[in-house]
Amino acid sequence: MPAIITVFNPATDPLTCRETCYDNPRPRPHCVCGGRNTGIGLDKAIQSNQKYQKEIAEDLFKRFVYALRVDIVVTDTEPLRNTMSYFSPKGLRPKLCHPAPDL
Repeated sequence: MPAIITVFNPATDPLTCRETCYDNPRPRPHCVCGGRNTGIGLDKAIQSNQKYQKEIAEDLFKRFVYALRVDIVVTDTEPLRNTMSYFSPKGLRPKLCHPAPDL
């Protein structure tokens, strides 16, 4: 089953909301959706993504400050899947702890 929200963070592997959340009736507060899609099924989760995509992206960039990109699936009609990609509004990049010495 597909991931319907993916957060690309340079510090970790991609973080996702997938069937372990939207097909699971138990709350999963550690999911990137923040519990928004818990137990509602794939179709309703995608409908929610479509309706609230900008709010979801803004929330994720606040929660994951080093995230570079957020992908949100907004339609899932075979054979087409439409994913909206949002890029960090801050343009954050990991910084060096110490400047490189002058040679």
